[in-house]
Amino acid sequence: LVSRLMQSQGLDPTGPLHAELVASFVKIYEEAFDLTTLYPGVAAALTDLRGAGHRLGICTNKPESPARAVLRHFGLDGTFEVVIGGDTLPQRKPDPAPLLAAWRALDAGPALFVGDSEVDAETAQAAGTLHPWLPPGCG
Repeated sequence: LVSRLMQSQGLDPTGPLHAELVASFVKIYEEAFDLTTLYPGVAAALTDLRGAGHRLGICTNKPESPARAVLRHFGLDGTFEVVIGGDTLPQRKPDPAPLLAAWRALDAGPALFVGDSEVDAETAQAAGTLHPWLPPGCG
């Protein structure tokens, strides 16, 4: 995002200003966790899944640090064993690499990926899942 904004202003998206702007953006993003809401029933479902012994991970295009800030805000930071953010790897969804990295890190055998966007459906297909699924009203 920062690179595209810089390019649109005729600035070098690889210069020293890029790192400074990204750091500033991430700091603001980390403090904006109160702009995020959970879908109804998500916290209870995650608690139930974890209580049943399922290993949970997150694969998001949100930068990892702000994603962790959101989890802390909702008291879910101990719920997920793996958090793969948009800046964790060089690739971002819909590239399958972040999802596959999360699955490998969990090493939990069969896995279920639940998404909430068309990008998540594309990621699931790119990762070779059989049946990408989105909740009704998403994507």
